[in-house]
Amino acid sequence: MPASISGDAAGLGWRGLGRGLLGNDLATINLTQAKPSTLTYLVAGLFAINAPFKGGTLVPNLNFLINLPPTDITGALSISAPWPAGVPACIDLYFQYVIPDAAAVKGFALSNAVHVRTP
Repeated sequence: MPASISGDAAGLGWRGLGRGLLGNDLATINLTQAKPSTLTYLVAGLFAINAPFKGGTLVPNLNFLINLPPTDITGALSISAPWPAGVPACIDLYFQYVIPDAAAVKGFALSNAVHVRTP
């Protein structure tokens, strides 16, 4: 399940490379190829822990767990919000979707993780 921040149409990378995320820029994190019409969670952390979790690897430290709306009928979800102003430079953030899925190895599917560093 690919996940990307400010992803291109294929969900593979950055838009506007070179500048990074600055205050009040619109930040978008996309999920594709997940289970259709199911609730999702976004894990956000300040560092990577790469911990075993439900048969996969949970990359972010669990600083924040955000309950999100369900994926659409294609298994996609796109969340956008303004990047907060005043975030100090060189802060690392890690994001990863967690999706309940009875067909997954231990009942949960994990997207790939996304790492950003503030400019």
